[in-house]
Amino acid sequence: MRQNRNNDSKRPTGLDVRHARNCRNSEGDPCNCVPSVRAWVFDRRTKTKIRKTFAGKGALAAAKRWRHDASSQQNAGKPIGPSKLTLRQAADAWLAGAEADPPTVLTRGGSPFKPVVIREYRRTLNQYVLDDYGAVRLSDIRPATFKVSSTG
Repeated sequence: MRQNRNNDSKRPTGLDVRHARNCRNSEGDPCNCVPSVRAWVFDRRTKTKIRKTFAGKGALAAAKRWRHDASSQQNAGKPIGPSKLTLRQAADAWLAGAEADPPTVLTRGGSPFKPVVIREYRRTLNQYVLDDYGAVRLSDIRPATFKVSSTG
């Protein structure tokens, strides 16, 4: 991994330009490849680097956007790294918290969920969500993950 020394001072921290193995840039000649850009952010919670590589035209801009978004999320206290927790594990933990005595999961108003509401949540999760999506990691879930069929 060799970088163009002339642009190093202009490149923001957390971005690495990665040239192809057969690129002439490694010999000091002008680049003959379309370099990819690897962006990284240090995750203070897990004490690891979270990396993502962008390729093709516009890679530098995409990497800058990703790094800015990841830093903003981290500053807001949100996790930035991939989660190993699956949707089924999260649902089970939520239901266990709602059923605990005293409950650790409460309604918006701060009161415990009624038993009929918990039963209905459990039934709905088991019937419609967990069979298809229970093994999906929470960090992989996007709005397009759930395909809703229209009946009408």
